[in-house]
Amino acid sequence: MTGPAGRVPAERSFGGWFGGRPEQVWLAPGRANLIGEHTDYNQGWVLPFALGLGVTVAAARRGDGVLAIRSRQAPGAPADLPLAALAPGAVTGWAAYPAGVAWRCARPAIRWRAAPAWPWIPTCRRARACRPRPR
Repeated sequence: MTGPAGRVPAERSFGGWFGGRPEQVWLAPGRANLIGEHTDYNQGWVLPFALGLGVTVAAARRGDGVLAIRSRQAPGAPADLPLAALAPGAVTGWAAYPAGVAWRCARPAIRWRAAPAWPWIPTCRRARACRPRPR
C-alpha cells in the first residue's frame, strides 16, 4: 500500500520491530517508462507513468552506530549493520540497496575539481529560452 494508506502499516511494522513510533515516514512512489529510457536527457520523448506501488520507509535515529533494516517482504532476514563497516559490496541480498543509500549519505559530499561534463538539456523543444546556449 502506498500513500497515506501505506503510512499506517509502515508505522505498525516499525513499532512491532523496534517499539515506539518512527520519527519520520517517507514514500517513494513507483514509476515506469512506457517509452523514454535514456531519451529524456538526449532530447527525446518520454512517457512515464505512476504505479500504484511504491516504497514506504519508517525511520528513527539510533545512538549505537548500527543501521537496523527490516522489510515486511523479508520478515525472516533482518539486517543489523555497523555503520562504520558499510562499504560497497559489504552487504548482499535485499538489504544491499538501503545499506548503500546509508553508506553514501554518511560520506562527505563529493567535491568536484572541475565541473562535471553533464550538460543540462531541457525537455521543451520549441521555446527559445529552453534551448541550450552554445559555449
